[in-house]
Amino acid sequence: MDDSSWEINPDRNPPKFVLTGRQRNYLLTGNLGPYGEPDLDGWVSDKADRLTKRIQDLIDDVCLLYHGDYLEDSDGEHVFDVSDLEFRTQLVRDQPVVRTGQGSTDPASEFAFEVGSLLSMLALDTPPTDIVWGVLLGLVGHPEGSFENERKIIDNIFRQLETRHEERLFHAGTKVALDDADGFPELRETTNEILQKEGITPVSVLVDAVVQYHLDPSSAPLNLNTDSYPMDTGQGGPPEQPSGDMSVMDWAETSVRSIVQTLLAETRLHDIEALCVDLRSDVRQLNERVLFGTRAKDIFRHLPLSGSTDSFPSSTYSSYDMRTGVLHRLTGQEEYPLWTTRPVVEEPEDDRWKLTRYGRLLYRTTFDTNGSTAWVYQVLLAESPLSTEDASTIRDVLDEWDS
Repeated sequence: MDDSSWEINPDRNPPKFVLTGRQRNYLLTGNLGPYGEPDLDGWVSDKADRLTKRIQDLIDDVCLLYHGDYLEDSDGEHVFDVSDLEFRTQLVRDQPVVRTGQGSTDPASEFAFEVGSLLSMLALDTPPTDIVWGVLLGLVGHPEGSFENERKIIDNIFRQLETRHEERLFHAGTKVALDDADGFPELRETTNEILQKEGITPVSVLVDAVVQYHLDPSSAPLNLNTDSYPMDTGQGGPPEQPSGDMSVMDWAETSVRSIVQTLLAETRLHDIEALCVDLRSDVRQLNERVLFGTRAKDIFRHLPLSGSTDSFPSSTYSSYDMRTGVLHRLTGQEEYPLWTTRPVVEEPEDDRWKLTRYGRLLYRTTFDTNGSTAWVYQVLLAESPLSTEDASTIRDVLDEWDS
């Protein structure tokens, strides 16, 4: 390690940067305790003035502890436990950031949100793009000579970020439409139950779309022909209000059931459900299948979403024969047992392997959405957050199914 830029005084004992309990109580409640306001203001201002040095010391300490191999204990466990942190920034922001509940809520993600909030509070005089780019490079950047791997990782992150932002916008819009709706939780629960009885996984994006259609068809992201409602109402659609002998919730259940039936009749929801069942099964297969020390998932990971490859890191397979042995079991060739529900890799030409259309969907599901197939159902939405390429691939796979 180059130590020329480190200014280390062996005899230095850093001053106390942390706010004391009384100082924290003063900032939170305004309670002066036994001290005068000028004293407390002076002490707190002094701590604020030392904030830059405090952060510098944190950077130095983490780097030096990492350099000295002290961030893991004797059992190999990392000493930093993000799950032990309590996150506060939403409590003090002037306008708390709306969280739609669609993103990851694991401790590491919450910690990242907290760090982003702190950077916002510190008011860095730098465009947000530069800050985000710096964080991204610090997190996943590669050394010179490995830019191709870096490109794949960052491209993957950008795709996921775009999808998550579109989902956030969709669910935020749904929330606005449903916030004031009476019995909204009950409607969601009813929709969940009706979809399950029809053999459909009640993913959030689908449940929200059905409920929103029940409340206001004109604002819902579903294009349905209301004249084809499979129910006898005498007017070619769901009743506009409950009849005298029908409660509001019974009427709502009848309406939701009709919407679901129409959705099944007018769209390929059954086919999409079957596709997602296969994808979930094959994600498990990729995670579990191993051939003589060569893991199917490790080989699958290095197949590009577009084009073909003959380049696989040697660390992912025990021998060339074992690598090709795994790939053959993903092609559906008659002489090899197929590990997945349908072929995910095309038979090679000159040892150049590439994904099938279904293989591209499986790749996106395995590595971009952590095994969740909820994103596939978005192809049903009139204003789908899916990219044109993803939507086209899903439709092509459904057409292949028919043929």
